[in-house]
Amino acid sequence: MQMHKIGDTVRMKEIMIKLPICNQHDAEHDLQWSHRICAVCSLWMLLKLHDPKFNVSVMDLVKRGLAKNGYLENVGWKHAAIVELANDFGLELQYAKKFFYTPEEKESGFLIINHNLENGQPVLVSVHSMSRRRLDMKP
Repeated sequence: MQMHKIGDTVRMKEIMIKLPICNQHDAEHDLQWSHRICAVCSLWMLLKLHDPKFNVSVMDLVKRGLAKNGYLENVGWKHAAIVELANDFGLELQYAKKFFYTPEEKESGFLIINHNLENGQPVLVSVHSMSRRRLDMKP
């Protein structure tokens, strides 16, 4: 569901983009990586949407991303590395070079997302939560 705020009114519009599904916790993926490949699985879905004949495995994408020094331990995948991987397979992506922190910046980010969705373009969104406990960390 996409929301548009016009003054004090919120208008909602349903937008459906049929994507191939990739489950990062699928048994075919390396268990050591399953909790760290959300971005790579998201990329895989976009690559498969872009080219239905795309047949590179998620773990092969992980290896290629690691070869590009694309993963920061305890942080995650570098956005530039995900974009570079996409470009390697003929899919041109862009990413925000700056995070949106203030309410005004976040509003600007929502406008970018809405614009892409309205044009039938899927959007990858990176969300960071300080309260999220990593699955690989002991309590």
